[in-house]
Amino acid sequence: MGPMIDQKDAFIESIATRIGIPAERGRRFADLTSLRVGGAIDWVLSPKNEEQAAALVHDLEQQAIAWRLLRRRIRMRAAPWPNKFCLPG
Repeated sequence: MGPMIDQKDAFIESIATRIGIPAERGRRFADLTSLRVGGAIDWVLSPKNEEQAAALVHDLEQQAIAWRLLRRRIRMRAAPWPNKFCLPG
């Protein structure tokens, strides 16, 4: 890994710790989608509420780190939380 990647990973880890959200590395995209396709994801961050999500998005945007929102349906109804944030490599 190069210095920029290491720096980005350290920053993401520090955000997750400061905000208090679970941060997972190396999850398969296929495990998070109904289509069950896709490879490894660098990070999956799971805010528990809107305030954590807002803080996370703010910090990522400040550092120009790309992110994607994955909504999860639970028992056939849309649930606002938990949401997963996927950070591509």
